[in-house]
Amino acid sequence: MDLPKAGEKVSSPIRISGSAVVFEAVVSLRVKNAAGQVIGEGNALASAGAPQRGIYTAQIAFTPPAVEGPGTIEAFSRSPRDGSLENLVAVPVILMPR
Repeated sequence: MDLPKAGEKVSSPIRISGSAVVFEAVVSLRVKNAAGQVIGEGNALASAGAPQRGIYTAQIAFTPPAVEGPGTIEAFSRSPRDGSLENLVAVPVILMPR
C-alpha cells in the first residue's frame, strides 16, 4: 500500500492506493478502529490480476471516531479456494473525527 502512509492522519472518505498481485485483480480494503472493529470497507479493482502486479486506487468511507485516535487500514485478497485472507498489508493511521 502506497497511501496512506503509516502514522498519517486520515478522515472519511479515505483515498487508498498501491499495487498488488491478486486473483482476478480484486483488492479488498477495510478500515478498523482502535478496538479492531471494521468501520468501513470496500473493494478496488487493480489494473492487472495475478500473476501480474496491478495498480489500484479507491475511496473508502468510514464511520469517524468521536475523537482523534489510532486505526488501521488493511488491504488483502481472498483465497479463490476457501475465501481465507491472503496477502494482508496493514498500515497504522490516526483516524480523525468529522
